[in-house]
Amino acid sequence: MYCKRQFSFLPIVLLLVLVSLFITKIESKAQNATTTVEPPGALLELEEAFSKIIEKVKPAVVNISAEKVIHTSIEPFFPDDFYDEFLKKFYEPFFKFKPLEQHLKSLGSGIIINPKGYILTNTHVISGADKIIITLSDKTQFKDVKVVGSDSVSDLSVLKVNATHPLPTAILGDSDKIKVGSWAIAIGNPYGLDYSVTVGIISAKGRTLENFSEEGFSSIENLIQTDASINPGNSGGPLVNIKGEVIGINTAIASPNGGSVGIGFAIPSNTAKIIMAQLIEKGKVSRGWIGIYFQPLTPELADFFGAKEGVLISDVVPNSPAAKAGLQKGDIITKFNGEKITEGKELQKKVKNTPTGEKINLTIIRNKKEIEVTLELGEKPSSEVSATQDEIEKTEIPGIKVAEINSELVEKYHLDNDKGVVITDVEKGSPAALAGLEAGDIILQINNHSINTIEDYNNVTTSLKEGDIVVLLVKRGKSSIFVAFKLK
Repeated sequence: MYCKRQFSFLPIVLLLVLVSLFITKIESKAQNATTTVEPPGALLELEEAFSKIIEKVKPAVVNISAEKVIHTSIEPFFPDDFYDEFLKKFYEPFFKFKPLEQHLKSLGSGIIINPKGYILTNTHVISGADKIIITLSDKTQFKDVKVVGSDSVSDLSVLKVNATHPLPTAILGDSDKIKVGSWAIAIGNPYGLDYSVTVGIISAKGRTLENFSEEGFSSIENLIQTDASINPGNSGGPLVNIKGEVIGINTAIASPNGGSVGIGFAIPSNTAKIIMAQLIEKGKVSRGWIGIYFQPLTPELADFFGAKEGVLISDVVPNSPAAKAGLQKGDIITKFNGEKITEGKELQKKVKNTPTGEKINLTIIRNKKEIEVTLELGEKPSSEVSATQDEIEKTEIPGIKVAEINSELVEKYHLDNDKGVVITDVEKGSPAALAGLEAGDIILQINNHSINTIEDYNNVTTSLKEGDIVVLLVKRGKSSIFVAFKLK
């Protein structure tokens, strides 16, 4: 019997379908690989804003090259004093020796703030320079650069170039309006890489850095902190907001290795405006001065003096504007020209930013009453022995021992006073120690009672009892401070 064999097309059809799907998938991937993603409109607008800011500000940013020449001895292995004492007599007459010159260069940035050629930068960028070269963004160079004025305390300087035509300038914005989290753009010449741009945010406000100036160590206060990368060479360049306004002058970084770790600092533009104006007008900065020492108002001191907030005057400099206006120890400053004062930094800032000779109004609390005082700002001036038989072994203020001042105690504690009562010992861990009292402090007052003798001290302290708040005015060194604590 013969059987006819049938052929099935089903496997072939399935194979063709699979091949078709595979080819379609490959073509789809190829299309996706060449298709661009359309970003959200907000991102495109932000990108365009950054580009416009750079185009606007860049022409006003300058490259500063400062060179200092140092003369060294004839050979590296000959010290200068050896040349001075010996070689000068025997070497120079025969070999016509000329000291070697060493050229030290530093790079920095600056910002043009006036079309006539005034440039703002950091003092440390040009300090001690024998030659300064300014290069603009269009490669124009100025080699005849004048230092209009420098202020080492604020680390700001103003330079001047003789331009034949008005130069592009940047707008100095209002740094008081910046907020933590706002955009920050740094433009400068880090490591000589011209016109580098970095972007970040305002990380913090009101930072303080120690600064070594010609007057010694001082503090640069109220700095802007940013995470926009700032490196050597950025100094003196602008920190810009999203509107293209200069809100700060880049001045320093916090770094363990000299490079950026995302912690940079800029001098606020409002501070720069004040310093710049004085440098252009007078070539120097005159800082306002009241002539007081002050301290924070702790809750205990606030309760004692009857003020909720303010700055407590602990001492007044003789013949100072404060002394002439009648300010006293124990006065609490609560307002400066009508503006509230809650801490010492606010008071310092307002005083420094007010021109000398200007009259100001202070609102103070004295004897728990509010009064107004007017004064004229001045210019800030340029920058063990065993216990004696008089020492009290037991005192009504626990934790301290006192004695009337004598010659031995004057020598031991380097005291200016030859009369009064001095603390000779403070018990560790006692309320007095925790409040900050130290051996060598001279007690001037206890709870507003003057202390001149041991008898005065005894008369006041015998009435004190456990739980009382005691407020001492003590003299320490050249100034005095209030100290308050609860008796236990």
